[in-house]
Amino acid sequence: MNKKITEELKKILGQTALDDVQILEDGIDIDFQMEYIEFITRYHNEIESLSEDNCYNILQNNDCEYSINERKFALANIARRNTVKAYRAIEQFAKIANPEWKLNQWIKMALRECRSNLEFSLTGKRQVFVSTGLGSKNGKIRYFAVISALQGVKFSPTHQHLIKSELNYSAEKNDSEIEQLDFSESYVSVVILIPFGTEIRNVFMSCIEECNNLGKFLSDDYFVTNVKKYRPEEVEMIVNKANGKYPSEGLPSNTEND
Repeated sequence: MNKKITEELKKILGQTALDDVQILEDGIDIDFQMEYIEFITRYHNEIESLSEDNCYNILQNNDCEYSINERKFALANIARRNTVKAYRAIEQFAKIANPEWKLNQWIKMALRECRSNLEFSLTGKRQVFVSTGLGSKNGKIRYFAVISALQGVKFSPTHQHLIKSELNYSAEKNDSEIEQLDFSESYVSVVILIPFGTEIRNVFMSCIEECNNLGKFLSDDYFVTNVKKYRPEEVEMIVNKANGKYPSEGLPSNTEND
């Protein structure tokens, strides 16, 4: 999956342009990212026609004089500008915005858009920002993964120790970092940071194969996504689907499988 993203970027941008790819650390819900893009596209003309001074004034006030919708339009208008003043205005608004407005995600998207426009005006290069639902850290993309036992197998303490050891070794070998490891009776969920461009399959299949060489107890299938962390009941649905216990519609939406 990560490899596919890299290959597509190479096709679009060229190999040298990959140096201009920035992995964004803050995770933003994928559905919301689409909502923001659809908003600025649908209301492009209205956003363009707004008074710049009035938009700045709206962002400088945190009282009830302006509606949430007016603040959204103001953020979208200022975000399209390529000035330090615009970027600082959105940053300052983030500090004074009332949490009840529920504009945190909106502000993050506006900051990213404004930053992109500002950097393009300064460097002449249009940088590519890679954003995922789970975010990243130190240039590594955060993933949520599930490795399950073979049907009918329950993890013993020995199994758990072996999985942990092999997964840590595989992560280290691929310059990846495990942030969280949670065992259930028949599966393990993992939150892991993997460098952009690294083949995800190498990280997980290496662990699965080594464990199975010492006693066949893991399924060769695994689940991985960078959209969100799944709740235990959702993971149970994924594992049961893999074991043929649920129909395909039982799977949660917005999943990405390697």
